[in-house]
Amino acid sequence: MERRRLLSSSVIPSPSVPQGKVLWAGVFTGNHTLDPVNTVLAVFDISPSAEQTTDPDLCFGDCLPNKPTTKLIVLKPLMVVFKYSSMTSVLAARHNSWIIFFIGTQDGQLIKLAVDKNNKVACPRVLYKSADDLHLFPKMHLDPVDSQHVYMALRNEIMRVPVAQCSGHKGLKECWLAQDPYCGWCMSESRCSFLYDCLPPSNWISIPDDYNQQRIVSHQVEKGSSGEKITLTAKVHLNVIGTESPLFACNFAGDLCDTASPGPEFPQCYCLFSSGKLPAKGLDVSVKIRVGKAALSEKLMLTNCSDITGPPTFDLCSRCMTAGCSWNNNACSWTGSANSGPIQDICRHSQSGMNYSEPEIVSIEPSVLSFHGKNQALMTGKNLDHVVRVHMQSHISCLPNESPVWNHTDSNLTFHIPSGDKGSVSVCVVLPDGRCVGKATVTYRSSPTCTGLSPANTWASGNRRISILGSHLEFVEGVVHAGQIITTHYSSGELWYHTPPYGVEEDLPVTTSVSLRVANQTLACASQLTYHHDPQFTSFTTTRTGNDLRVTIEKKTDKFNITPSEISVLGVLGDNQYVECVMEIIETRNGTDSVICKIKNTPNVNILSLEFGIFTVNRGKWRHYWTGSWKSWSVTSEMTLGKVDLRSRGCGCVH
Repeated sequence: MERRRLLSSSVIPSPSVPQGKVLWAGVFTGNHTLDPVNTVLAVFDISPSAEQTTDPDLCFGDCLPNKPTTKLIVLKPLMVVFKYSSMTSVLAARHNSWIIFFIGTQDGQLIKLAVDKNNKVACPRVLYKSADDLHLFPKMHLDPVDSQHVYMALRNEIMRVPVAQCSGHKGLKECWLAQDPYCGWCMSESRCSFLYDCLPPSNWISIPDDYNQQRIVSHQVEKGSSGEKITLTAKVHLNVIGTESPLFACNFAGDLCDTASPGPEFPQCYCLFSSGKLPAKGLDVSVKIRVGKAALSEKLMLTNCSDITGPPTFDLCSRCMTAGCSWNNNACSWTGSANSGPIQDICRHSQSGMNYSEPEIVSIEPSVLSFHGKNQALMTGKNLDHVVRVHMQSHISCLPNESPVWNHTDSNLTFHIPSGDKGSVSVCVVLPDGRCVGKATVTYRSSPTCTGLSPANTWASGNRRISILGSHLEFVEGVVHAGQIITTHYSSGELWYHTPPYGVEEDLPVTTSVSLRVANQTLACASQLTYHHDPQFTSFTTTRTGNDLRVTIEKKTDKFNITPSEISVLGVLGDNQYVECVMEIIETRNGTDSVICKIKNTPNVNILSLEFGIFTVNRGKWRHYWTGSWKSWSVTSEMTLGKVDLRSRGCGCVH
């Protein structure tokens, strides 16, 4: 699919070498709105050359009118760095040997992407994500003072976002595990910092210049040609920047190593020992490594590589490489040449030695959710009974999420979808042999927001319909009303619930908090709900107009601003035959609300029933009971099961 339209671009700063290449990055789209990956970030070499031709449209005063021009060269990208849905902006920066891209998206995310000296792309990470879908504008700027912040514009504001959070990492290992080119260990100050915050002559220790290694300490075992000696090599994957050579020392615990073992030589240290010291069950070895003032401690599990045998499964391959052995030709061996690349990449093609029917994913419900995740998602498909977990891999993260499964049968299973960043996630299911098969997609979207309530009040007896105002409300699982979880209803883009009763009328009016329940998160609404005393109805009158009956119901004016849709009036004829009184208008005058409706083609009724929230009010005698107390009114009332049931008999009169 071609993507020709340029959305945003940035010149990549040149390295501090003479005649370096001029690189340029651009975000392109093909305007395919249904394509889940409709934008790409590509890098071009735009360095001037003798072969480059002149563009006649860019001719200045030294151009002759008839100067010949040759055909323009169409540039091809050096590499496509990133594919993602709806990128809107890009900013490029250099940090040592790394190229750093800051990418803005249409759904309000700022993504950082690092590319190493070999053009290998590191794991993307989200620096910022808006709760809703705030569009990031095409232009972003790096702070010209310290280059430690990005300025970006969205809607009506400009935000200043840190390019990294180095200070939050404690210890050399944690700083390294952040895998952030901006963060390194400042040896003189014993803290994780930006390079320019680590004052010379201190050394600054960071991740290597290449992105192949995912472990700070790796090890390799190699058996000598005679088979009598084994060489254990431990290697630290560090990049040291500074004017001084750091002290480097290693210590293998116990008396494992021969005295003839070679001395440490940054970044490697060695232990030569007799093969007889490696038992069949394996050997745990502790190694302590010191780089300057920083100390590392690792436990290594040594195994006889020849003893790791069996069908060439993913798990066997992973076990082999974790032990420091080599995986060649679907077998574990002592071969000295170390495998290059992460274990997942090397072992993914290993076959299964188990006979399972391959699962097939038909659907996941829900397949679209907020970035907070979803509890108890349902997967349907075929051959799901042997699935042990669900594997989810985001397009903007190298670290997958895995969830256990339960209630699984051949055709369905239940699992939790964890929280994630906005965008699409590839889903497969893991079998007991380690294979991940099947294919499905789950899409994370913005968080629900509650900007208000309509109406913003309710009567003490409850059951008033309250609509939630906001965005992405389809992802809401419930409402937390004054600490109580209430079931919600969603239809045609509207979310609503019915209020519970408030038990202590003496406390009224009172306000209560309302929050949205989404997965394991509780999101507060911007406004609160107020309880008031129940409405007070004062009179009912009826007027015959031809064959119709006009009904006027009066009540004291209150703060509820009741709408006609909240009131239902029915007339009762004979043996419980109901006729509707069609609502016409609610008028307010002199502290009284008049609810006016009309029963068509029915001039006489025996009983008039008014339904209002959880009220049922019936027109009748001139007496009124309200929870046992007398009031002078036009009807008789009884309180039953939390409902007001105002009953009358035999009036049938027309006023």
